[in-house]
Order: sequence, then structure tokens, then C-alpha cells
Amino acid sequence: LNKHAFDATRIRNKLYFDLAKNLEDVPSLRTQFVRLFIKDETSGQTQFEDYGLYTQAEVPTKKYLANHGLDRSGFLYKAISFNWEPNEAIKNYDDPEYNAEAIEAAISSRGRQDNSRLMEMIDAVNDTSRDINEVIDTYFDRDNYMQWLAFNLLMGNRDTTMQNYYLYSPLNGSKFYFIPWDGDTSLMRYEYELEGGDGAAIADWEWGIGNYWGIILHQRFLKNERNRQELAEVVEEMHQWLNEETVNEMVAGYMETVSPYIFQMPDLLNLQHTPEEVETIAARMGDEVEENYQNFKDSLTDPMPFWMFEAELVDGQVVLSWDDAYDFEGAPMTYHLTVSRHTDMSDPLVDETDLLTTSYTVPLEVLGCGEYFWRVTATREDGAVAEAMNEVIIDDLYYLGIYNFTVEDLTPASSTENTVSSEPASSGAASAENAQPEGGETP
Repeated sequence: LNKHAFDATRIRNKLYFDLAKNLEDVPSLRTQFVRLFIKDETSGQTQFEDYGLYTQAEVPTKKYLANHGLDRSGFLYKAISFNWEPNEAIKNYDDPEYNAEAIEAAISSRGRQDNSRLMEMIDAVNDTSRDINEVIDTYFDRDNYMQWLAFNLLMGNRDTTMQNYYLYSPLNGSKFYFIPWDGDTSLMRYEYELEGGDGAAIADWEWGIGNYWGIILHQRFLKNERNRQELAEVVEEMHQWLNEETVNEMVAGYMETVSPYIFQMPDLLNLQHTPEEVETIAARMGDEVEENYQNFKDSLTDPMPFWMFEAELVDGQVVLSWDDAYDFEGAPMTYHLTVSRHTDMSDPLVDETDLLTTSYTVPLEVLGCGEYFWRVTATREDGAVAEAMNEVIIDDLYYLGIYNFTVEDLTPASSTENTVSSEPASSGAASAENAQPEGGETP
């Protein structure tokens, strides 16, 4: 039973899974709306208390597999914080160093107690000497994977990079299948905007394939032109039934069902929006599908976002480095680096444009002690801009595309290459803590 307290409409999860029933190669979950009453006899209650509206969602378990005609003896994993990269914590059950708690922090086994197939698949995904399509065809069901990806892109369900899905593989098989889980952040763009701070915490690149660029499986798949074309075809076909008209019709029916409950106590107390705002949010969901559809098409020609890496201290100088910004057509990119004591990059101590390398050295005398923020943007020759996936959080406010470091805490390194020096400028003061974007892995 899910309350979905951060979904003002309380309908998104049911909408997500009911729409997913249309997917031919992706299993969905059974859901229904529930009004919950609890009598807590342990505290002496003698009457049932109304807890309001919940959504009942079927949980993928061995019983779920059997009920859906799948292999209950198969492998089943829930992604917790799984970035698809080699992880020393993921070991098989018979390994002397097996640590269940360590593995569960990344991916949780809900099926057969044997991680050998999972470990083999992870190695294959990260083996760049193997063609990605050979890896996909060996370890994944291509139709299942592309439908799952296309569905989440159209639904704007961004929080599906490292979590909110299951992986299933039948015992007498070799392929893994995606099973969706938790869609309560789908079609939530307008609600984010109404809430101000949360809305500002979403970068433009997150509305499209750039959202999946930080995950090696998706990145390798999307780098292939044929794969992007086939994904676009899947999205186009899916858009025939997942569009503004169909979503608005379903939303209207759901809102008619839930409105008598969410606009009265106890739900009204924690609604976080006025009834008028909730109705507007619901009415905008169909529009958001069309926005997501257009964002996807635009992202197929956009330069992809990249990571900025942790600053290092090399021979008494601060070295800032970042990954290459990737362009699908191989167009050249130049970089703009800014270093400041302020999150808004005002009064920069370094402000260098048209850089051709992916690292830059700043003498310590330019900076002095304290904390600094830095930003890198990449520009294509036609003016298209790619931003970094890093972000900084200060007092629950998100500052996108920037990273920070404290001079006193820098990790010494032995050497660096392809670096240049900057000239001094002015200074100020600020403080922050580092955080990676929702759904992205730490560089």
C-alpha cells in the first residue's frame, strides 16, 4: 500500500502501470485504489481510523512471477542503487567474502540465490571490446529493453536510471528482462514547477536520452546509430496510444474516482496544493506526454551531458578535469570553464572560453584557502550547449551543472597532462555539499 505523499494527484502510479499493460514485451503490475482504515489495538483504539486513499501495487516476488506466467524458479533482482558498473560488493553466495548487506545496497535478490548470471552480465556490459549489440542480444531481450526505455521517456519517469525497476531472468535462459517499479514521478513536470525549488532541480538534459547517459549500459547502447533509430521507431509506435488524448481521458476517470477522498480529511491536510492546483496539475498531464515526446526527438541530435571529476592537487597546483562531451555526429566541442567562490559563478577567479582540452591547472596563489565552485559547459560549432551532470546542494536548493572543492581537502596526485594556467581575479564566500544528479552515478 503506497500513500504517494509527494504526488498531489495520488493517481500517477496507477496511471503508470495501467498504461504499461499496453506494452507487449514488458510485464506490468496490478494496481487499485484503496481507502484504508486502521484500528490500532496496541494503543488501545476501539474504533477504526480513516487513513485516506492509498494505491495497492502488486510487488514482484516469486508469487508474482508465477501469477504472470513467468518462471518462479528464475532470477529476480530489485535495483536499489545499481549503476551497471563493476562492483566489488556483488559476489556469489558461495564466495567466502559474500556480504549480503553490501550487495543489498546496490541490488537486492528477490529470486534464485545465485548471482553468477548477474555477475557475468555486468562483466559483459562493461567489456568495451565486445560489440554492444552482441551484448544486448546475448543478455537482454531487445524488445523488452527498448519498450521499457521508450515508455519511461514518454512518461518522463526520470528516476529510472539506478532504481525503480526489477531485472528478471528465467532459470533455463540467458536473458534479463526489465520489470517497471514505481511510476509516481511520471508526468510531474508541472507539479515540480509549482513547487519552485524542486522544479529548478531538473536540468534540460534530463528530459530525453541524456537522462540515461550516465549509465554505461544505456550509454553504450545509445552511441550506436542503429539503436537510436530503432528506439525512435519504438517511441513513434508507442506514441500512437500513449499521447495527450489517451492520457487525458484516463486521468479524468481517475480524478473522478479519487477526488472525493483527496479533497477531504485526512488527505486534504497533507495535499501540499490547493484543490484548484491539483485539478490543473491533472489537466496538464496529457500536455506533458507531448513535451516528453518532443524532448526525446530533440535529444537525438543534442550533445550529451558529461561528468566533471574531483579536483586534484598536483605539484602545488589545482587540476580541474572533466569528461569529453559526446556528439553523435562527432562534431568538435570547445569548453568554457568558470571558477568562483559563489554558486552563481559571479566574480570569477577563472573564466576561460574556447578550451580544447578536458583539464585545466590553476596555481594555488590564484585561489588561496577555502571552498570554490566550478562549472564547465561544452559548445558545439552550431552553438548547441552540453552541461555537466554534477550538481551542488545547499540548504535544499539545487545548483545544476557545477561542482565544488575545498583547497585544504584536495587529494594530492603525482602528475597531469594537457593543462594550462589561469590569471588571478576577485573572490567572495560560499559553502556547499556535493551531490550527484538524481539517478546518476558518482564519477
